[in-house]
Amino acid sequence: MGGWVFHGDDDNSLYLEAGYTLAFGPNRIRALVSGTPARAGFNGTDKAAVTQVGIQASRMLTVTESFQLPLTVEFIANPHARTSFGALILSF
Repeated sequence: MGGWVFHGDDDNSLYLEAGYTLAFGPNRIRALVSGTPARAGFNGTDKAAVTQVGIQASRMLTVTESFQLPLTVEFIANPHARTSFGALILSF
């Protein structure tokens, strides 16, 4: 996956992401890494940098026999900024 910020960003920041998903029955595990190949004001880098390394786990959460919600849990680290975060995502 990739993205290019061409409006409102003097650096015309480029974002690249690669991931791999494994399926275990109804469960999915995805590993990902992303970054920018050059200076990117949008990503807060002054040169090429890895800006995300993470893992996501997802599955369908059964609420009732006829109703399910997609549930995702993720942990993402940003080695460039030396930060990390976790997220619990429910989609409605």
